[in-house]
Amino acid sequence: MRRGCLRADPGRVRIKATCLGAVAIMLISGCGQEEPPSDAASTAAQENMSGEESPEPLDDPQEAEELFEDFQDLVSETAGFRAEGSTTVEGQTQRADMAFDAQDGGFEGTVSVSGGNLDMDLEVIRANDLTWIKGPTEYWESLGYPSDGASVAEGMYVVFEMSAGDAVADPYDYARLLEQTTAVAMSDITVEGTVESSQGEAFRYVLGGDEDSPWLELPSNGDLDSARYVSTANDLEADVRFWGFGADVDVEAPPPDEVLGGMEGRSS
Repeated sequence: MRRGCLRADPGRVRIKATCLGAVAIMLISGCGQEEPPSDAASTAAQENMSGEESPEPLDDPQEAEELFEDFQDLVSETAGFRAEGSTTVEGQTQRADMAFDAQDGGFEGTVSVSGGNLDMDLEVIRANDLTWIKGPTEYWESLGYPSDGASVAEGMYVVFEMSAGDAVADPYDYARLLEQTTAVAMSDITVEGTVESSQGEAFRYVLGGDEDSPWLELPSNGDLDSARYVSTANDLEADVRFWGFGADVDVEAPPPDEVLGGMEGRSS
């Protein structure tokens, strides 16, 4: 590997995808406010889901079903949104705060990784089908790069080749979770009832008929300014809160002078 041209190849990226847990693979899957709903929401997204309260059953689920259909329409039409959440697998936890361009498929934000031998913060940009990562030396060493080569990437973005970029971006692409909610037919949705969330009373929906199917919470007052997605399938815990639906999110590649080797790593 030449100094100044750290390139991420698919073989090494697979090491990272296994290490950090590929959320998109393991999970199936009105304008809101521009800030997270509350500090409590962020805290809730980091708690163990085993302590969740049992929903209070509804006498008539029609209102909740209609709200879910409205949410499906909102997701299908939204230009952009924000997402904050955590995923935990094999003792390793990732916490991400991302902004998504739902029209172009781009996103950007920060990721904190803890557990095992890793404790680090990353910056992630996905735009134009390419992925840029800015991380500490330890990140690149975890991908298999030698210390002398990994150290030159400190404080710089590194662009991944397209196939490798797809693999490394998948764990942070929470848009896929929202897409899952639009693909589920109402006949496969179970309205469990109401629960008290950090944002007040919410309807809880099970997305599928399996025992480990993920579930979604929507505000029962009908204000679709936030949603919570939870999954505990495949020994993975995921808790993601979405908000800011309709936001104008414009994701761009980082400036060339912030990319290691300029744009030398870009695929042609």
